[in-house]
Amino acid sequence: LRNGTPVAGLPLFPALPSYSLMADSDIVWTAGDSFTVRRQSNTGVIRWTLHGAVPGPPITAAEIDSMRVQYQRNPDPRAMQVFDSSMAHTGKFHPAITGLVGAPDGRILLIGPQQATRDSIDLFVLDAKGRPTGRFALPSAYHILLFGGDSVLVQRALPNMHDEMRWLSWTRP
Repeated sequence: LRNGTPVAGLPLFPALPSYSLMADSDIVWTAGDSFTVRRQSNTGVIRWTLHGAVPGPPITAAEIDSMRVQYQRNPDPRAMQVFDSSMAHTGKFHPAITGLVGAPDGRILLIGPQQATRDSIDLFVLDAKGRPTGRFALPSAYHILLFGGDSVLVQRALPNMHDEMRWLSWTRP
């Protein structure tokens, strides 16, 4: 805002970057609505890039309408002006990757987006060179905290206001 007036809009659904710092000081990161992951050294050398042609889930008209209602409830007379500006900067897709977790051995766990039509999220395992080695799904209620070996540490909110934490392990077929 400049003098109470918006000077540039922010998207209604921003594609924020996801990143993880690895044990060897490399950074693995992704940003935007495409399935692109990059690993680079702390000096900027690109180690590998993985790119898929699959975008994130589309932003729906219902989501935009819901945001419009929230802005209309704002008593500030400039709220709809801010909404229009934000709408002009909003893309067509949500992020394809909403998080990532690095394992001590260099592997990466990519966390797919939550989709309104599913009660689970897809997770993708990459080896230290960026090659896909596995895919599985977990209930969307779980928040992944750690990844290592053949398991993930997850957290889930319970109805009694307490959080449950547990290790979930998998076996390869």
